[in-house]
Amino acid sequence: MTIIAPRASRRDFIRLTSTMGLAAGLAAALAACGGGSGSTTSAGASGAAGARPSVDPSANAAASNPDGVITAGISYELGTTGYDPMTTTAALTVAANWHTMEGLTELHPVTRECYAALGADLPVKVDDTTYEVALREGAVFSDGTAVTAQDVVFSFERVLDPANKSLYAQFIAFIAGVEAKDERTVTIRTSHPYSLVAERLSVVKIVPRAAALADPAAFDKNPVGTGAYVMKDNGAASQTIVFERNDKYTGSHPALAKTMTWQILPDDTTRTNAITSGAVQAIDAVPVANLASMSDPVKVAAQQGFSLLFAMFNNRTLSDARARQAILYALNYEEICSTGMGTLATPATCFVQEGHPAYRRAKTVYGYDVEKAKSLLKEAGITTINILCSDHGWFSAVRPIIRENLEALGVSVNYDEKKSSDVYSFVDGDQGAWDVVIAPGDPSVFGNDADLLLRWWYAGDTWTDQRMHWKGSEAYTAVQTKLDEAVKLGDWIVIFNEGAHIMQYDTPERILANPSNEFVEDFIGSGAGLMQLGLARVSDVPLKEAVRARPGEDSLEVDRRLKAAGVRRVVVLDRRDRPVGWVSSKQILRTSRIRSDYNQELPIVGASSTLDDALDTMLVAGSTEAIVHGPRRRFLGLITVNTVIKAIEEISSRAPDEVSAPLGHNTGSDSASSADSSPAEDEAADGEPAQDDQSSQSRTTPDAAAAAAGGDGDE
Repeated sequence: MTIIAPRASRRDFIRLTSTMGLAAGLAAALAACGGGSGSTTSAGASGAAGARPSVDPSANAAASNPDGVITAGISYELGTTGYDPMTTTAALTVAANWHTMEGLTELHPVTRECYAALGADLPVKVDDTTYEVALREGAVFSDGTAVTAQDVVFSFERVLDPANKSLYAQFIAFIAGVEAKDERTVTIRTSHPYSLVAERLSVVKIVPRAAALADPAAFDKNPVGTGAYVMKDNGAASQTIVFERNDKYTGSHPALAKTMTWQILPDDTTRTNAITSGAVQAIDAVPVANLASMSDPVKVAAQQGFSLLFAMFNNRTLSDARARQAILYALNYEEICSTGMGTLATPATCFVQEGHPAYRRAKTVYGYDVEKAKSLLKEAGITTINILCSDHGWFSAVRPIIRENLEALGVSVNYDEKKSSDVYSFVDGDQGAWDVVIAPGDPSVFGNDADLLLRWWYAGDTWTDQRMHWKGSEAYTAVQTKLDEAVKLGDWIVIFNEGAHIMQYDTPERILANPSNEFVEDFIGSGAGLMQLGLARVSDVPLKEAVRARPGEDSLEVDRRLKAAGVRRVVVLDRRDRPVGWVSSKQILRTSRIRSDYNQELPIVGASSTLDDALDTMLVAGSTEAIVHGPRRRFLGLITVNTVIKAIEEISSRAPDEVSAPLGHNTGSDSASSADSSPAEDEAADGEPAQDDQSSQSRTTPDAAAAAAGGDGDE
């Protein structure tokens, strides 16, 4: 399998220019389920995670047994029996669909890197608004029917249809249409150049048109997909979700066990006892209080991720921004993280976690300041706070701290605690008074780019209108504008200084190669040269020819061709011109005929990959060359380190007048990018959104010290 992971593409200007500066509340560690002896970590995460390490009783968690069994205890309640990937957003059902469904692309569950799944390759760019994706060879649904381009078109159209009210539509709103080019290829057209096409295709799972239309209710309970597993029991009656290996699966991530069983165990004590007694091989969300008692053969692991505990404010009852700010200043984040979460969490300093490509410390980071909180509440005229918490076990020790923090303000605190599904039913149905909801979430299960993570709460109607009652405000409009601009693929980037004066308006390449002044140079940083590698594609540079061979050819004859060409390795291609080996003269002469099963990990990149990707691939492989493939993984040639070096030298040496560009400064300011927060911006900053079983967040504040006027990149 080849995973293409752009490191520094034009989209990184979302990070460089930071169109949004965000003050978040609470961030916690992300946990993944471990596997048992003879099983695998593929037991899967159950969605949102907080201070919730997972445990693994196996000394070798990575071991797998194709005929084995995986049994896991899952902390999240089912909440719904609906699994249709068009509509479900609950943590547990989404996690289940990861194993039974595929998109054209998928994100690696650990690294979040984008790779071709049901697509034979990542989307091939035809022009700035047109992409093509060929389907994986031999792909069939678990019911045995062949996957067609019409199924892909149907899957996208039903998500985009407003009548279906799919929450996933907001993630692919840039798609103008999906058409069948032929039975095995689809054409995707965008309404404007867009920087995250490959990543976003992963949110739409491909389903069989005939089955989904024949009986929608039955399909919702037991959907049909192309994943490595087939769901045999949806858990509605048994509280146990059962999967079996899909023997019709043709992708690169086959099932590593014959069966997989998820026991739904939301009670912390029950789940902990299950792992220590050996009733299950793995659990998620280990209670902080039980960490010390976990001992061999049980092993505990935690992974930093986006998942966080958030505060969602009711902008009807807390319409004054000072009231929302007061609540955030009232919380003792250090105690919450150290005592409430056993040091497995850290106070958030940005909307995304440190280490995320888009991380930038927020302009406003709320800290513990009781006196300031009291003063703000008094100014806002607030004497009562109605707080509603979900009952997720992983932050059970946090809830008393939050309640005590608010009661210390000297106001009346009405506290209520409900199951997660009941929290949102209460809020959505206007069933009673509430001012702030405290709950966990993690929309990174849908994707990891900053735009998606932000849009989960800050775009669309569910969170902004139905729950937060924030939609329609001046701050809401400003945020939508910034989100839309940040993801558009443009030829120009504008960089503002802290006074909102334009420092440089130019192409990404020119900004990196020729910063207009010291401010821009410092803003870009020392890594500008390397970033240029992410602005050029493998398809933009000449490829080196290679000696080719086919399985079954005479090894001596192939060796003669190698010596004649003066090279050391031959690319072995199958009958469809896909590389299956890249072997030396010594290797091929070990047998009389060229083999088709050389045991090696090929250094391979797609033609649409960046030069940064290509260089990474070569460095990891310890090679000076890498194999390049195009659509349907057909071999195109070799890319070399020297080619990459030459490309970056050419970019750096271009004269400024080679590209006409309005380079330099002006004295005007952009009202949408003012460095000083307006009252409307303050309202966005103190804390609006919330989440679902599958979403997360805290607070955000627009910060326009620098803003992108276009220019994030094509994938």
